[in-house]
Amino acid sequence: LGEWQKAQTNLNLSWQILQSETGTKKLPILAQIINNKGNLEFVLGQSETALNTWLQAEKLYSENNNELGIIGVKINQAQALQRLGLNLQSVKILTEVEQKLQTKPDSKLKLIALKNYSDSLRLIGKIEESKPFLEQSLTMAQKLEDQENISQYYLSLGNLYYSNQREDK
Repeated sequence: LGEWQKAQTNLNLSWQILQSETGTKKLPILAQIINNKGNLEFVLGQSETALNTWLQAEKLYSENNNELGIIGVKINQAQALQRLGLNLQSVKILTEVEQKLQTKPDSKLKLIALKNYSDSLRLIGKIEESKPFLEQSLTMAQKLEDQENISQYYLSLGNLYYSNQREDK
């Protein structure tokens, strides 16, 4: 909704409340708070700060053995790396994520990871390698009836074909 100050205030309040808790019960919640803090920083254009925040969240998700949390923050990290122009590092992370998700059932998380992986491959010039991942994510979005993102996938496919035509010239 663009209410960044309220978001920051609520993150701070969540953090304060959590400080009074003890034990390992707070690890999953703390990881989510830090992940959300990274999301806010990213939206505000603080990509490097967000990347560091998501590295902290990854550590907490790891301590809690939360594989999906780790995958989610790795996708976020890759987006921050892309924004910072570090596309090769982004592809490295997303390659690892894609391999972990191969055996997982179709989900929104898997769909986002495949699209980001395809986009990252395209950005480093691996256009033909990126195409199957984008097509797979589009098929998955249609299967999951994710109308919100289907148009984005078509736009990405258009960008992919455009990049391919420019490369052929």
